[in-house]
Amino acid sequence: MKTAIASNRRPGRWQELRAMGYDAVDYNGLAAEPGCGIFALSDEEFEQLLLRDKAEIEAAGLEICQTHGVWPYDDTKPEQKELKFEAMVKSIRGTAIIGSEYVIVHPVMPFGWNESPHHEKDVLENIEYMKKLVPYAEKYNVKIALENMPNPYVPCGKVEELAECIDAVNNPYLVACLDVGHSTAVGCDAGDAVRILGKRLHCLHVHDNDGKHDFHWLPYYGATNWTNFTEALKEIGYAGCMSIETSVAQKMRQLPDDLCREGEIWLNRIAKKLAKDASL
Repeated sequence: MKTAIASNRRPGRWQELRAMGYDAVDYNGLAAEPGCGIFALSDEEFEQLLLRDKAEIEAAGLEICQTHGVWPYDDTKPEQKELKFEAMVKSIRGTAIIGSEYVIVHPVMPFGWNESPHHEKDVLENIEYMKKLVPYAEKYNVKIALENMPNPYVPCGKVEELAECIDAVNNPYLVACLDVGHSTAVGCDAGDAVRILGKRLHCLHVHDNDGKHDFHWLPYYGATNWTNFTEALKEIGYAGCMSIETSVAQKMRQLPDDLCREGEIWLNRIAKKLAKDASL
């Protein structure tokens, strides 16, 4: 199993990741607000930027295992609705341009992070939203990986609802991304989450926390049962990357640069350990 880490562009970054031992990258260059950043570019500028990043990533010896689509956004603002959908479609197209099979997206959250008075209706809204998106996924031959959230009160905050949405859409271009830290934060054991998703599971976001908050700690530093997680991945025959979604630079900002680099290499060793344990 290959190891990957979420990252955006910066000078020399892709070479750094390869030197640390990573095989692939979870490309975060498409993670921007609707209408902002990369989504404010013309179609030509958009394509040129992604092709340049693609060439640099490949030249560094890395694959692009997945991308992260538009984020953040605010579903409580009706005026953002059209811009967001356009950005979602552009995320899918951008994923095709950069040469990745998967784009990870978050669910529609009509009440933001707050508890909704009509939760079931919100779940149905997500099903309809994904049905509108999958034709674009088919057009560009990119799979949409819908991600679970770190809050049980929002749609897909529970992995059972994530599975329900995917089954209701019933299209091979909609699959699951399990965010391990998010499942831990809502009290769902990571191994149980893997087994619930089963063959729907194609992508991972791997990090840890205290079992309550979405801290994005390094694996083994929190409450997640990593042994059960890797055993479950073996059971379902998971074939994707072990993709890390945290970094030492993010979480240990006071470390001197030389120790930070050693910490990032250590994080890759953790990723390789998890990948080895999860491999058949």
